[in-house]
Amino acid sequence: MEDINKSLTIDQYMTENKLKLSENMLFSELCTPLLNKHEILITRYLLECMGFGNNEYEKNLNDFISFLNNYDISYEQIDSGNDKINNYECIIRNESGTSTSCSKKWLILSINSFKRAMMLLNNEEILNYFLELQNTCLSYEKEKDLSELNEKFSKKMQLIEEENNELKEQTMIMKNSINNENEKKKDGYIYIATTKTYAKCNTFKIGKTNDPALRLVNFNVARNSQDLFYVCYCEPKFPLAQHD
Repeated sequence: MEDINKSLTIDQYMTENKLKLSENMLFSELCTPLLNKHEILITRYLLECMGFGNNEYEKNLNDFISFLNNYDISYEQIDSGNDKINNYECIIRNESGTSTSCSKKWLILSINSFKRAMMLLNNEEILNYFLELQNTCLSYEKEKDLSELNEKFSKKMQLIEEENNELKEQTMIMKNSINNENEKKKDGYIYIATTKTYAKCNTFKIGKTNDPALRLVNFNVARNSQDLFYVCYCEPKFPLAQHD
């Protein structure tokens, strides 16, 4: 099955996967409880599909309750004061104009209880549809969860990438700051020194020192004052020990 976006509805999912389940009238009765994992409301239409449609609604409902009691199938009756009634507001509204709209109590069955009832009634048509719809809803939920997980993962990876880029930028700023600070703290010099006589012979002294002026003084100790050493090239370096 194709990946789906979390905003895709069950109807769209079925259309994309070429499923015809939503065309059945049972879809509106069973799909929402299966998706939301809450009890199934027993409507007039469901009673008819299960074979309890020969009499008035109240009689059909009582016959179905007798069937449930006979096979010890659990159920619950709720009224308008029960919070669970909010799960079925649309279904109840669609039943307006029927005798059920005036009913003060509604019958609900858990998904497993409803499935068990269908099996005991041996109603293959509604049971097969229910099982197929249940499997489809489970597949839809799995695909939806996977899609949401992939989306969260993509957002997480995007956030990590942004954090890495920010870290790289901060590292570069720090590196430049250190380089700038090092530039200010250069502790020595590389120099080239010579004299007028040596220069004519292309003879030069190349070295490193913390104090070029002091180095010249040392060079010129006891030297002919007419041919003193002078520095023809000097460049600051840091750290000096790394330069040979």
